[in-house]
Amino acid sequence: MTGPSRLLAWLALVFGVPQVLIGIIGLYGGGWWMLFCLGLILLPPLPLILMQPSPAWPRLNPAVSPTLAVIVLLTSCLVYWRVLYALMED
Repeated sequence: MTGPSRLLAWLALVFGVPQVLIGIIGLYGGGWWMLFCLGLILLPPLPLILMQPSPAWPRLNPAVSPTLAVIVLLTSCLVYWRVLYALMED
C-alpha cells in the first residue's frame, strides 16, 4: 500500500501547485476569502505530511493518506473548473 499511497500523494502535490499559486494570489484579496485561500495553500502537501512517521502522533490508518490524496485531487479539479468557468464568463 505504500507505493500507490506515495504515488497518489505526489500526484496530489504536483496537481496542487497551480492551486497553491492561485491561493497565494487570493491572499491579497482580504476578508473571509483569505481563510479559503489558506486552505487551498495547505491542502496539496497534506498527504505527504501525514505519511511521515512522527513519535508525537499515533500511527494513522494506511488508508488515510490515499483517501486524502484523492480528496486533494478532486479539490484541485474543482478549483481549476471554477477558474476556467470564470475565465469563460468574460
